Amino acid sequence: ASGWSDLCASSGIGDLSTQYLCLNMGQDGWGYALSTAADACVQQNVADEMISFAKLPGILNSDDMISYAISYRQLPRQAVSVSGVVPSTLYCTFPPVNPELSGIVNAQPTGVSPGLFGSPSVPVVPFGSDGTCPYGSSPDASTCVCT
Repeated sequence: ASGWSDLCASSGIGDLSTQYLCLNMGQDGWGYALSTAADACVQQNVADEMISFAKLPGILNSDDMISYAISYRQLPRQAVSVSGVVPSTLYCTFPPVNPELSGIVNAQPTGVSPGLFGSPSVPVVPFGSDGTCPYGSSPDASTCVCT
């Protein structure tokens, strides 16, 4: 989150409540949104909030903040063992608010079981179930690829 904190500090916003809002986005993003407890769309929502903040009037480093949010959105979410397997993480099935995030999705963590998706808070499901492909794509069960 220090990268985001640095961007907040150099944003040109002097208002303390706005600075706090900016810093809080980074804490939410790194502390919760990438965890196994988070809903599949929380990471995208945080990235959308970051981009919306970057577009506020008076932000001096908007492009850097938007680039950071896009990179953040592509990070893998945490995956852990569920009933003896480490399933892939589910994808958000809703469109992002900001067009900069269209087609941008989280990577899958190294070592997950391809073809199985879930988390401790969501039942493990096979590829082809809801959330196994990102928004805007559909599962092709014959190839196990989202198209």
